[in-house]
Amino acid sequence: MPQNRKIMREKKPLAREMCLAGYKTQKEIALALGVSERTIYTWIHQNNWDKQRAMQHQLLTPRENCTIQLLELQEAIAARMPGSRYPTPAEADTQLLLINAIYGPQTGQETNYRHI
Repeated sequence: MPQNRKIMREKKPLAREMCLAGYKTQKEIALALGVSERTIYTWIHQNNWDKQRAMQHQLLTPRENCTIQLLELQEAIAARMPGSRYPTPAEADTQLLLINAIYGPQTGQETNYRHI
């Protein structure tokens, strides 16, 4: 087996894991693994990883979905340039709603900015 194929066989399971985790874009996965975006695209569509990922998200509880959304929003804010890493008013409202959805039912209280 050519060396290139062996390397690709080793990288494909890693790409699948990253894809199904849902926190990486195809470009980010390709860069992380040192393969082309086209390779990642092909693997995703030939192996139905996009459908598997969608099914995983359907199996999550509402609290888990809210947690994922909150983490993604926080990552997007953190990725901004220094000095701009603050949520917009709409993002702040969304964060508050998600926090309430995640933690509100446990405490019996609604989180408010004045209490954070």
